[in-house]
Amino acid sequence: MNVIVAELLKLRRSSAWILVVVLPLLAVITGTVNVVMNADQLPRTWETYWSQVTLFYGMLYLTCGTAVLAATLWRMEHRGNWPRLLAAPVSRVRIAGAKLAALALLIVAMQVTLVAFGQVAGVLAAGLPPGLPAQVVIILGLTTLPAIAIASVQSLASMVIRSFALPVVLALLAAIAGFGTLLAGNEALAYAMPYSTVPLVLGKLGALTSATPLTWAQAGQVAAVSLAWAVAFVLAAATVLRLRDIR
Repeated sequence: MNVIVAELLKLRRSSAWILVVVLPLLAVITGTVNVVMNADQLPRTWETYWSQVTLFYGMLYLTCGTAVLAATLWRMEHRGNWPRLLAAPVSRVRIAGAKLAALALLIVAMQVTLVAFGQVAGVLAAGLPPGLPAQVVIILGLTTLPAIAIASVQSLASMVIRSFALPVVLALLAAIAGFGTLLAGNEALAYAMPYSTVPLVLGKLGALTSATPLTWAQAGQVAAVSLAWAVAFVLAAATVLRLRDIR
């Protein structure tokens, strides 16, 4: 726990906390405006509202925001903190795991912020009744898991790439490729790739009343695959850190 707190403290003077607020706020503003402007065409329901709010959030904001957070978390190391990090009496797996745990907490904070802003805007601007459907909570919560898997990949990328921008650009390209997988109709592949799984799961918000809602089996698959990605990339990051020790 002390290692995770130390990682979070590295962000106390960074813009990471602003990002955690701004990206959900931007998603809520764009989604709410779209719902209000198309009130005569869109059903006035929470499911429809959240499908609009999470449209670009799932396509780009969450993935790219996670990439920026990962790059920010590793920036101190690239600015001369490597000797201190590697000299710490902590296993390399714990270091890599602490980085991911810190990112996971930031992602959860981003998701909670999205729900909070969305609830307020949905009631005050879109005229929806107070309350949040259980299905929406489940889907938004489930999306956190592939987002954490993405964080594990981006953490490794930001660790090995000194450039701050390059891992973010790679995440953007991966997000575009992931959405392209969905457009191609390859849902089986999308469930195996977190960059596709995030927009896939959030896209189910628009299908809550249709014939293709998210099933519990699919939710279990998302959780299992996300866990596998996270564990694999934490172990990969730990291996890279050990090799850095040797050099």
